[in-house]
Formats: sequence, structure tokens, C-alpha cells
Amino acid sequence: MDVLTGEVTVAHPELLDFETNPVFTLGVLVSDLNDATRRDAATVTIYLQDVNDAPQLPGQAFSVVDHALAGTIVGTVLSTDADQGTHGDVTYAITNGDPDHAFAIDPATGVITVANSSAIDRALTRSLF
Repeated sequence: MDVLTGEVTVAHPELLDFETNPVFTLGVLVSDLNDATRRDAATVTIYLQDVNDAPQLPGQAFSVVDHALAGTIVGTVLSTDADQGTHGDVTYAITNGDPDHAFAIDPATGVITVANSSAIDRALTRSLF
């Protein structure tokens, strides 16, 4: 806090995290520059606003048998998002590595299923293996 203006600034922004500590309660003392005995104290509360943080998606591995039928569940992608409310909502999509559309992913749940069983038939294709 600037002692002359009273302006509150952030000294260590890396310590501000809504999910960890959304409220800061500061004790503030104001003193007369000419007479330090003339002073007052108050509590100042600072409420952090939530910023939409990026979800975390660690690498994962699944296996599926050759000739699996369309609709076979391969696995569920697990992600985390520290945000709350709508800021914590995520959606899933396959963005590369599946040129023959062998797999589908449920955008809401992350469940991966076989979409095109011929694309995972080792006798017909080698691109995924």
C-alpha cells in the first residue's frame, strides 16, 4: 500500500488464486503525517473475481481389441478444472491422430468409443498401430 496515497497494489500476483483464497481481509491504519497520534484503523476486504482458468488434461492411454464393434467403449478421458460453476464446464473433441474416424468422443463426458470398426482392423490398416 502506498503510504502517501493509500493505493493498494498487488505485490505478488502469483499468490492471488480465486480457487485457493477468494477473499483477503486487510487491517489498514491511517495516520496524520504531522501528528502520528492522530490515526484511525479499519478493515478493508478485497474480493477476488474468478478468472476462467484452463482445464488440465494429462496424457492417458487406452486399449481396444482388434475388430471391436462400433459403439464399444474404449475409455473415458479424465480432465480437471479448478474453476467453479460454468467456468468449470469442459468439452472434449478429437482434434488429430484419427484420419479414418475410427473413434468418437462424447463432448460432454469424454467417453471414447469405436466409431468405425474397419478403421481399427489390423488386417485392413496399419496407420493407428
